[in-house]
Amino acid sequence: MNEHEVGARVAQYLDDTVADLDPRILRRLQTARESAVVRAREREAAGRIGWSSGGAHLSGHSRFGAAKILVPATALLVALVGIYVWQESMFPPETEELELLADELPLNAYLDKGFHQWISASLQD
Repeated sequence: MNEHEVGARVAQYLDDTVADLDPRILRRLQTARESAVVRAREREAAGRIGWSSGGAHLSGHSRFGAAKILVPATALLVALVGIYVWQESMFPPETEELELLADELPLNAYLDKGFHQWISASLQD
């Protein structure tokens, strides 16, 4: 017996036994069904509008659904900023080379041995 046959047999059994139910129970079941249909229509309408009494909704999802998106996105952003800061602290930019290239002194002066002696002598004074 497959799933479809089981469903058909259960539906037939329920249809057969509904006649045996007390009329008060049938009225309560009908009332419960009608209120469930009304609530479902209200939820569907609130989902289309995007707002409800509980707060903002994102395409019919509750505000907790928005948190499912925002929390991982925030964690990813914090991780990326952390990686950037860590790399900058581990590998600082080579400012010495940039200063040499931006200086008015020609590069050949830095290669002259006398220049190094003049610098070390001027730093000692």
